[in-house]
Amino acid sequence: MANNYYWFAWFTLIIILFFLNSRSKKRDALLFYILIQMIMGATVLQPEGNSMVAIILHVGFGLYFWAESKPLLAQFWPVLFIFLWTLVHLFLLTNPVWYLFPGTPIGLIVLIYLINKLTLSLSSQIGLWVLMNTLGLVAAYFVSLSLSVVFMMDVAYMHATIIKGMVLLLLFGGVSHLKISLVRYKRSRKKRKRKRALA
Repeated sequence: MANNYYWFAWFTLIIILFFLNSRSKKRDALLFYILIQMIMGATVLQPEGNSMVAIILHVGFGLYFWAESKPLLAQFWPVLFIFLWTLVHLFLLTNPVWYLFPGTPIGLIVLIYLINKLTLSLSSQIGLWVLMNTLGLVAAYFVSLSLSVVFMMDVAYMHATIIKGMVLLLLFGGVSHLKISLVRYKRSRKKRKRKRALA
């Protein structure tokens, strides 16, 4: 796994602890999820570890974060994103030279930005991101298996990608929250000025 993984993990932990809203079950679950990820990075994701344990844990937490009341059509977002992520993996399998493409981080930022623009809560966005990465990788593995094509599931890389995406989702979420707070503050100031003018 990338050496900078734990920097992203600790950064995510700090954001959740100090910048998310008051304590809630989802916030506590996020903290626990990050801690579990850090433990998995040192044990399960090692070459001799059982990567299926990591996949099951990611899927379980992804479903928990996604499981919120939302419109019926919104429930199809995971299916669509998992399908697209599976296609990306299969494309990279047939064209591995794209792994060296220098614009990969930009692509990740654009993808996270698109997820952030969906009318979903932060928890649902994280759930979507986790499910998309995990089940997309698993689906690509089974498709390649049915086509008798060798496909090695790089669970450690998936693990690192998930934490990087979570950092970006939290940052985008923080910026959106700041914008909303500024708009509310400006409105409250205008109301106060009007009251003073009328007084």
